[in-house]
Amino acid sequence: MVWLSPRPASFSTPVWPLELGGAQAPGAIMEGAGISSAVEVRAVRTGPEAAKTANDYYLIREGADGPRRYFNPQTGAEQPDGDRMRAEALARYYSGDQSSPIKSADYLTQHTADYPANNPLLPVWRVVFDRSDRITVYVDTGSGRLATIGNRKRDAILTVFTNVHTMSFLPAGAEWARVMLIGLLIGSLFAAAVLGLGLLILLRARRKATMDRKWHRILAHAAVIPALMFSSSGLYHLLHASTLLSAAPSVVPQTRFSASELLGLKGDDMAAMAQTHAATQAVTGLSAARSEAGDLVWRVALAAPQQSAGHSALAHAHHGAMPDQVMSAAKALPTALWIKGDSGALMENAAQDIARALATKATGLGENRIVSMDQVHGFTPEYGFLNKRLPVWRVAFDDPETPLLFVDAADAVVAATVSKADVREGKFFNTIHKWSFLDWMGQKPRDVVIMSFVALIVLTSLFGWVTQIRRIRQSGTQRKKSP
Repeated sequence: MVWLSPRPASFSTPVWPLELGGAQAPGAIMEGAGISSAVEVRAVRTGPEAAKTANDYYLIREGADGPRRYFNPQTGAEQPDGDRMRAEALARYYSGDQSSPIKSADYLTQHTADYPANNPLLPVWRVVFDRSDRITVYVDTGSGRLATIGNRKRDAILTVFTNVHTMSFLPAGAEWARVMLIGLLIGSLFAAAVLGLGLLILLRARRKATMDRKWHRILAHAAVIPALMFSSSGLYHLLHASTLLSAAPSVVPQTRFSASELLGLKGDDMAAMAQTHAATQAVTGLSAARSEAGDLVWRVALAAPQQSAGHSALAHAHHGAMPDQVMSAAKALPTALWIKGDSGALMENAAQDIARALATKATGLGENRIVSMDQVHGFTPEYGFLNKRLPVWRVAFDDPETPLLFVDAADAVVAATVSKADVREGKFFNTIHKWSFLDWMGQKPRDVVIMSFVALIVLTSLFGWVTQIRRIRQSGTQRKKSP
């Protein structure tokens, strides 16, 4: 399926600098719109600077499943199509298609057949381009992240995969039937492989065996171990992932922000703070969050100097410097500033504090039970690509029964909970089912090897069925001839 999926034009979020001169306080905008509180408050841009229709807005979402509403930060006027405009601009950015018409754009608050539950980001927009390959882009307009991207071929394969491989066509209330049915099929393959391995070890090949029986035995030598690997890891994965046997992860209630507490700082106040502390970097977003003590804080997202349109101060400051020196300077610059919501004072280590607070709230354990907190900047076997969010904080507790937590401080959410059992199953599944021990070959060569062995297993089974059918026919013929 990976081979057929379109490759995004970019994996990083877009850099669309904000211009917040004259912006009111978000709380004043909310009061003017009759909004008493919200779960999400941001300042975003609906497209790149070159787009004539793109503007800066306050994004406000009143409830978890509610729409994201957009308000002009200077006048308070609402833009009814603001979220759709931003979704379409993000879809064009990630697809690289700036010209094709858009066929449809839908706001999803729950998973669908085309956007299954292994995708963690919700709510998202599904944007479909009117082209022959039907490029479809799913985007999170809040964070600006790409959720996933597909096309006609990928969607067709996904439909087959979810209905045949995971049997998602069964209703949610029939999880037991799904587990039993898939378990029966996988178990039969495992039993056949075990029996076949035993026969290969215990029985010698017959000299006068038929051609189909000879080929069945020859192929079985190569197919039996892969068959055991696929079936055993598949059965383990099925039982481990089933909601019948695994407890649902803890859900941290979403933070709410009242309009009254958002009256303190104006948008241009925060932009001015960014200019004071990071003059070479453009402001690309604002978002409200809670500190460890529960106080309002603002995260001011910053672009690297080389990403900021019209911001080349770093190049001037390092005129004549070697490229590696410039890159080192860029890496040393902050990606965000954290500002107190009441005083506007700059905060140190706010991201780590927020991650710590979310982790303790999710587990019910105190801060003194935390044994390590590390920032993760790349996907790992513990925290895979499907989780989408980076960077995150990896939080480990001293309780062996408490899972690892991966916390996205920027969006103030627990991105993933990973228990020791999850780690064991993940390593086993990646090694035995996905053959990660062949990763050194590269993705496509590894996949070719896997598909070759799958084809070998199927071919071995076919020869086995041919042999069995012939044996049944011969037995019937002999019974007819006997008096």
